[in-house]
Amino acid sequence: MRGIHPVILCGGTGTRLWPLSRRLLPKQFLPLVTQRTLLQDTILRIADLPGVERPIVISNNDHRFLVAEQLNELGVKPAVQILEPVGRNTAPAVAVAALHVRQDDPDAVLLVLPSDHAIGDPAAFREAVLAAVKHHHERFDGRGYPDELYGEAIPLPARIIAIADTSIGWSARTVTVR
Repeated sequence: MRGIHPVILCGGTGTRLWPLSRRLLPKQFLPLVTQRTLLQDTILRIADLPGVERPIVISNNDHRFLVAEQLNELGVKPAVQILEPVGRNTAPAVAVAALHVRQDDPDAVLLVLPSDHAIGDPAAFREAVLAAVKHHHERFDGRGYPDELYGEAIPLPARIIAIADTSIGWSARTVTVR
């Protein structure tokens, strides 16, 4: 199984949980659910996944030291910390991560994770991720298309595993970045 490249999104303005969460200390940097911060819980949630690479962390420039400090407390060294000069939401951040990973691994699988989510059943989450990656590798033939589709293949920069917690359990889907 090829490596899974986790992309941790650490953006945010800290306005939703004010006054606890603030611009310079948004909720992902706070210990709201466990003794660790939401960012640290996100990192630990994927740490024991087989084939997981070092995380790519995307944050704004104001939070670069918070990210570095909190990862250092866990003994985690990111593959890269990408700093956004201005927040532009999820799609541009994921695109930058995909382009970064593509340089070394054109067939990369990205696992995009918000840093501010609390997951009640981390084991079920990990099972869903592994099932999605397995499904992806069984279904796609390396050309960027599912095996059952024909036609001229277009090489793609990255494939992203999307996992969602639904009312009936975890759902997994492969999303292609073109």
